[in-house]
Amino acid sequence: MKKKIGVVTPTGNVGRNTVERLLQLDADVILIGRSNQQESLKEAIQAGAEFRIASHDDQMALVEATRGVSSFMWLTPPNMNSDMETWYVETAQNAARAIQQNGIERVVHVSAVGAGTKEGLGTVSYIGKTEEILNKVSSNIVHLRPGYFMENLLLQKNNLEAGKLLLPFAPDHDVPWISAIDIGRFAANYLHDRSWAGQWQRNLLGPENLNGIELATRLSRILRRNIEYVQQSFDEVRQSLKLAGLNPAAIQELILLYRALGDNDGVYATPRTSESITPTTLSQALESYF
Repeated sequence: MKKKIGVVTPTGNVGRNTVERLLQLDADVILIGRSNQQESLKEAIQAGAEFRIASHDDQMALVEATRGVSSFMWLTPPNMNSDMETWYVETAQNAARAIQQNGIERVVHVSAVGAGTKEGLGTVSYIGKTEEILNKVSSNIVHLRPGYFMENLLLQKNNLEAGKLLLPFAPDHDVPWISAIDIGRFAANYLHDRSWAGQWQRNLLGPENLNGIELATRLSRILRRNIEYVQQSFDEVRQSLKLAGLNPAAIQELILLYRALGDNDGVYATPRTSESITPTTLSQALESYF
């Protein structure tokens, strides 16, 4: 009899790729999401996945939705409408209750490179607290720690069409770019594999690090237009986030995150190992979007 595998946040970039891979592996997949997400999951449901309604902030529903689940993927999406630290801690406690109460055997947590390094790094610090909370209730857990998502570039589609790439990093500051395709595949493989045990972390850093100028050159080739890298000031970042409708607290959290990611001695200074390298290139990640 196949074990049931639960996937929270199944409609996000990582979740969709995780579910796709699990279905390829003929797994018994439980999709856990809000009721309004069911329509967007129609294809996966038609392929055999089961949909159960629960949200990160509803502990009782989450416990109920994970009944009978053997392996479980947890990913905390940022909530810009709440105190970010409280959001990460409280939702992690909800996941911990579901894991503990239902005796879930294995957990795959999509974390972030540098998680738990120190305080004051915005969501990187808070996701470290999530790791600590989940470690207390799961003896078999892997924290996948990816670098900067290639798919974040989709948020800059208008800028790229105008020939600009805007980021608050120094032009020579390199970043480990990784695709959600690879994160989802790694997550699915761990969820499906019953042979591993223990508590550990695995960095996922994509095929290579790229600085702003190198990234703009790659994008110029992919998009067949000249792309110029422009380093934004933090004041410009604040203004763009304000225009996007974010509240002052959320803006400050993102500024903290950008400062942490742009620090030459910070979380993106993590050394590469053979285990951290993933195959999907920037061109492969973006080919279906542009």
